[in-house]
Amino acid sequence: MSQEVVLKVPIDVARLLYDITLIEPAFIVGGFIRDLLLGIKNDDIDVAVKDLDKVVQYLRSKGYSLSEEAASFRVVKVVLPGARHVDVAGFRSETYDLRSRKPIVAPASNIIEDSSRRDFTINSMSIAVRSVDTSTGTIVGVLIDPFGGLKDLRAGIIRAVGIPTARFLEDPLRMLRAIRFAIKLNFRIESETWNAIRENVNELNRVSKERISDELNKMLMINAPKAVQLLFESNLWQVTMPFLGPMASTYHDHRGHHHGESVLVHTIEALQNHLTLHANNVSLSSILAVLLHDAGKPSVMRAEGGKVMFIGHAEASAVLAEEWLRAMRYPNSIIRLVVPAVSLHMRVHQALSRSAFAKLWVSANEDFNVIMLAIMIAEADVGRRYEELRNWASEFARTPRLVTGRDVLDVPAELRSKVLREVRLFQLSSGVNERNKLLRFLEGIKKRLVAPTTQS
Repeated sequence: MSQEVVLKVPIDVARLLYDITLIEPAFIVGGFIRDLLLGIKNDDIDVAVKDLDKVVQYLRSKGYSLSEEAASFRVVKVVLPGARHVDVAGFRSETYDLRSRKPIVAPASNIIEDSSRRDFTINSMSIAVRSVDTSTGTIVGVLIDPFGGLKDLRAGIIRAVGIPTARFLEDPLRMLRAIRFAIKLNFRIESETWNAIRENVNELNRVSKERISDELNKMLMINAPKAVQLLFESNLWQVTMPFLGPMASTYHDHRGHHHGESVLVHTIEALQNHLTLHANNVSLSSILAVLLHDAGKPSVMRAEGGKVMFIGHAEASAVLAEEWLRAMRYPNSIIRLVVPAVSLHMRVHQALSRSAFAKLWVSANEDFNVIMLAIMIAEADVGRRYEELRNWASEFARTPRLVTGRDVLDVPAELRSKVLREVRLFQLSSGVNERNKLLRFLEGIKKRLVAPTTQS
């Protein structure tokens, strides 16, 4: 039995659909249907038709603005007011050579054949447009569901269309998309689909690092703890985050804030802490920093006298972080922020006095963003906020340098940076912000550091 669907779309989209249906049956397709049935707002509407060439010619005659950059894939973009657009595609079938994920596209004869190339059943549904009210934007249509997408949607299941292995061999990126949809919708992945993912992990090596990191970023921003957990359980970590395996087999003892958990479990807990502590201030950089903050622990782990130690793990984690971020083609803007923050995060725990924090601040080249990210990592590490450190960071960022290079021109060149550093540390630690007092302090440093050098 067919199911009638009534929906509302923007008026200009309704007019486009009405114009298309004057000459060719139109079908709304893709994720819009899934989100519509779930009650999730989605303005990204895609349309499929059988005779795309006839539709394109007609829309041109009606004065629509079209972009045909993806015409080789039988897709045109109809540009609408407000920088919005609707993709109109011809029914198509896709075949793959199993060397790349770019399909060979050919026309399909009907909407069922077109739907069969979709990745998951919940994305394979379509709506056959029956009537359009261009004054209200109301669309009346019939749901077409050849692969049981509605049933899976109601059951909360991610299931590949047809044979899961075939779908993933066609486009291995679909394995990561399955994880992302499971996280986004809080669905479970059906067993055959799940097993096919675990058995075809290496196929992901055919996908560019940029596309992989794009999918990782999306799922991390939705729910980072769950994303890391599913990447590990699915074995996709082997290609996407190879450091997760060693982290899973390296364990802490029961000292400090640890409870004998693995480094991986601790990292997932830290990611959850991060979301809890900073629900409204989470960024991709902060998630990546927390994810990577202990990634170097397996390489430095030592067990002595019944104690498990990770001496130098922050520095080792920073090295691994930079290697992985570069390998995954992350931009320099993220690398320059995440790597030094990871390197510094252990020092945050020890910088609980004003003078100790001043040393940390200066050693970080007074980079407010790096320091704040290092504080975020440390907070996620222990599950509580370091409010006083945050306040000091804000204060120090506003504290002007009252003693500069001009004031140490009489100091030997090799000592100038050291002298200026001591003055700055004194200024920040003491809260003295009067230039005359700082210059007197500077004179004392010169006598202590410079005089012995000149005498020798």
